Amino acid sequence: MELDLLALFKLFIYAKENLIEKIRNFIQHLSLNKEYFFDIYTQQNSNIKIIEDILENLTRSYNTINSFIANNVKTISASVETLSKNLNF
Repeated sequence: MELDLLALFKLFIYAKENLIEKIRNFIQHLSLNKEYFFDIYTQQNSNIKIIEDILENLTRSYNTINSFIANNVKTISASVETLSKNLNF
């Protein structure tokens, strides 16, 4: 049972570190593209492709983060369920 608790704890740490890294990359991506946004904002209809690319990248980043969270929630739920079964005598 201690091994299950340790594995669950390590899984929480892994999820936290990876989630922070994905959020940091997402914010860095936004930061890198802020100049494009202001260029687009001041010009009319000249940088529509850039807007589409930025939105596609943001959508991919969101989907990656969302699937990462969903997978870790499933794994953590399964670990908690196993741990709960082990706690029942």
